[in-house]
Amino acid sequence: MSLAINVTCAEGIVLAADSRQTYVNRRKAARIGSDNASKIVQVHKRAAIAFTGMSSLTDADGNLRNVTTFIEDLVLEKQIQEKNKIQTIAEKTHPYFLDIIRPTFLKEKPKVIGKIKKDIEDAGNTEVQISVDDSRIQATAEFTAPDGSRIKRSDLIMPQMKLLLCGYDPDDTFQVRVCNIPGAIDINRDGRADKVSFGATWIGQSDVVKRIVLGYDSRIFNLGVINELIGLTPNPQEAAENLHKNLQLLQYVINWGGLALQDAIDFCTLAIRTTIAVQRFSDGISMDPGAIPGVGGSVDVCVIRRRKDFEWISSKELIVES
Repeated sequence: MSLAINVTCAEGIVLAADSRQTYVNRRKAARIGSDNASKIVQVHKRAAIAFTGMSSLTDADGNLRNVTTFIEDLVLEKQIQEKNKIQTIAEKTHPYFLDIIRPTFLKEKPKVIGKIKKDIEDAGNTEVQISVDDSRIQATAEFTAPDGSRIKRSDLIMPQMKLLLCGYDPDDTFQVRVCNIPGAIDINRDGRADKVSFGATWIGQSDVVKRIVLGYDSRIFNLGVINELIGLTPNPQEAAENLHKNLQLLQYVINWGGLALQDAIDFCTLAIRTTIAVQRFSDGISMDPGAIPGVGGSVDVCVIRRRKDFEWISSKELIVES
């Protein structure tokens, strides 16, 4: 699964990622395949992409290749150029990877839709109707809830991979985007916004980072007692929003904009190494046990500054073991 973290501060942009690559074998057992995978790709002088999730994809010729090589193809084919804004790069990259994973999705479509329907019905819902948009790889379900209300949901197919894209636009404003594949393109940071949003963005196995920085695990909303209490309120949706707002009070106060670039590097590496350490001793959580330690290996780190090009601070070198 991996973990990639970006910190955007006034001095520049830091992007870091681990090196572990996992896979599921023919017996459906999760295994560690490598601790030498590269998860960060420079796409031009002032932009880079990190990815988590699927580490290998099948190309048009049926060859299994690392995701890094597909991103490099975009650059070599000049679909990504230095004159492009970060949003433009995201809008080119997102459909490119959707096209790559679509054949696999169509092959597994009946199984995926069957599982979605079963999960909805197991929650006590009835009259389930599911429609699928093959082009966007999106499933929409309409069903009748236990209270008789009719509900429509479209967030049913989880992203198989995420791309964290960050850098500077030609006008020197920083930009951070997350491409959910399948899913939407999230605008995480925009240097042109009315209120400049310095901060950290993470993708992948981020539960340890969330517990440390935010003060809670987002899976708290999956707890039965939480949902039961919310359901007892006159307005469950408003109650859920209020709970989320109150949980934000647990978040550590960090002056992201004022961080020195070295401190931003230290934060990213500490967060990834702490995740590696916690996964070494744990096996998931009580409500969801059996998680594979998907974060491991060395930590690759790069920085991008407004007046200085992309620079590797730490990256793996090819060696021959003695």
